[in-house]
Amino acid sequence: MTRPKFTPKQQMFLDFYCGNATEAARRAGYAHPTQQGNRLLTNVNIRAAITERESREHRERILNRQERQELWTRIALGLEPDLKMVEGKLKEMPVAMRHRLKALECLAKSEGDFMTKLELDIGLQEELAQLSMEEIRERIKRLEDDGVLELIAEPDGSFSHDGDDE
Repeated sequence: MTRPKFTPKQQMFLDFYCGNATEAARRAGYAHPTQQGNRLLTNVNIRAAITERESREHRERILNRQERQELWTRIALGLEPDLKMVEGKLKEMPVAMRHRLKALECLAKSEGDFMTKLELDIGLQEELAQLSMEEIRERIKRLEDDGVLELIAEPDGSFSHDGDDE
């Protein structure tokens, strides 16, 4: 689809529009900015151009997976400074260790390095409900032997995951 042509004033209105049609129309040089600004917003092509621009700007503000991982890496390595207000001025400070560790945790989770929760689907839950505790323990033992599951047996006979619990 080809982009519609706008008059110079319409283009200036688009350039100045930041949520206030009257102000954009005034800055673009329209004689009656309140009426003309509102009328311009009813123009399908102008409305589409504003929506497309806002969508593009929104996409540019959202970090993608790679950008998030690069940021977490810079924080974890202490390369990204922390900004703090000191005596009324913004000052760069070294990143606190707890923030560096949190960045490492975010990186590890994003890469699937550890799992903190094991969820069973409904079918498996129903199947397990039909088994005796001994049969369930045997199945868990087989999964542990195969290296699929790593659990710690609790004194009460229950099991807990050997990992990072929050």
